[in-house]
Amino acid sequence: MNYQWKIPKYTAVSAQVAGEHIEELEAIHGKVTPKILLDDSRPTEAVLHPLYEWDDQIAAEKYRLSQSGDIVRNLVIICPIEITPEPRRITIARVEQEPTSEKETIPKQEVAPVRAFVSVRENDENAYKSVSKVVRDEDLYAQAVGDIFKAIAELKAKYANLASFKEAFREALKEALSEELDDE
Repeated sequence: MNYQWKIPKYTAVSAQVAGEHIEELEAIHGKVTPKILLDDSRPTEAVLHPLYEWDDQIAAEKYRLSQSGDIVRNLVIICPIEITPEPRRITIARVEQEPTSEKETIPKQEVAPVRAFVSVRENDENAYKSVSKVVRDEDLYAQAVGDIFKAIAELKAKYANLASFKEAFREALKEALSEELDDE
């Protein structure tokens, strides 16, 4: 395999070296988990050791920052909302009638969870803004919609690649099995 970093922030170890090492761990353990990778990387001479922050004070602060992001990203709006910025209208709810008796009906609300805060870039800084503020600001709204389309394109590419890997794997398996049968 030819490896490269998706985001080039791990420059201390080449992507090729990291990928091949992780393949070795998978061969040894039958899988790779974050715990397996971390435990393997603890010794100072370990291949992936330089990719980690080993100063506990700095690592703790980075972890808390990561937790802060997780907290914001995991908050969702669980009640129906209707946001009406000018000039567009967004409604996040579907109302249905469900009978409670033969003569009476009450509205039923179905709601898909919606992130309460959206990641935006403003003044050269990434930050979170409430979804209600984002849909009311034309620039932030355009940015959020652009991010949605980018994410959709990335998902399509990700799963298109997965399908092509399946075919490549199938061919490699056929070849390996035919070689094994030829050896017998």
